[in-house]
Amino acid sequence: MKDDSASTSQYSNTRRTFIKLNAAEINEYAGDYFSEELQVSYRFVVEGGELKLFGRKSNDPVAYPLGRDWFFYRPGMLLEFGRDDQKRIKGFSLLMGGSDWDGPPLKGIEFTRVVH
Repeated sequence: MKDDSASTSQYSNTRRTFIKLNAAEINEYAGDYFSEELQVSYRFVVEGGELKLFGRKSNDPVAYPLGRDWFFYRPGMLLEFGRDDQKRIKGFSLLMGGSDWDGPPLKGIEFTRVVH
């Protein structure tokens, strides 16, 4: 959702520092998102104060907040949420590198919000 050159500093620290979001902040991200490229929908729900990818087979489906609109999902996978002119979440980019990659993302797959 942003150009990679402006976002590169987000990836430079190998030790991730997560932030705490309040209930209203974390609820902003919950909803259904669709990727035209993958022809798949993802649903994020808030459970126990955490943003989780609903229905995915994973030992840890939590998206950990790194900063406003940035989440660490798992090694090599970051989520960058984008906002519209009214500051509402409009979708996210799934930024992927590789399981041991800590540099700038190699691939960004766009997801558009379809349900809040």
